[in-house]
Amino acid sequence: MLTGLSIRNFKCLSEADLKLADPMLLAGPNNSGKTSILQALALWHTGLRAWLDHEADRWDDIRGHIDELFGVEIEAPRYLAGRGEVAMRYRECGMWHELSSSGRGLRQTLLLLTHAYLNEGAVLLLDEPVAHLSVPRQRQTFRVINEVAEETGSQIIAASHSEALLDDAANRCTVIELADPH
Repeated sequence: MLTGLSIRNFKCLSEADLKLADPMLLAGPNNSGKTSILQALALWHTGLRAWLDHEADRWDDIRGHIDELFGVEIEAPRYLAGRGEVAMRYRECGMWHELSSSGRGLRQTLLLLTHAYLNEGAVLLLDEPVAHLSVPRQRQTFRVINEVAEETGSQIIAASHSEALLDDAANRCTVIELADPH
């Protein structure tokens, strides 16, 4: 069981040290960091799992997609036993940076791709999967996520209000438009 979590420079959280329990409920107003904490835990879990399982082939696939989409090289997760954490870096323009300093879109895409590859045959529920990305990158990223889902035998059910994504998906996906409740 996880008993603690330290987060540094992740999304809206500059620094957070939490004691974890089982069960646990995160409560707070919108934009207080609840989802960021869950995403940090998910990213830690998928990074640790990839490291422990030595998913070398899949990791190479993920690295290739990230390079294609963002033009950066990411290194394999490193487990730092003394600190009990998984560390990751990326290289851009010849310089290495901690993953926590990358843009939200890169981290979100890395999380989605890693989850898809590690959970073959899953139903992937994606809420705003291309948030924090430029319009051209939204289209490209959603196509890659769909290709990975097809390759891994997974199903995607996504929610988005991105017009670029809707325009692109209209000819390739089933799109259900919900009525405005107001």
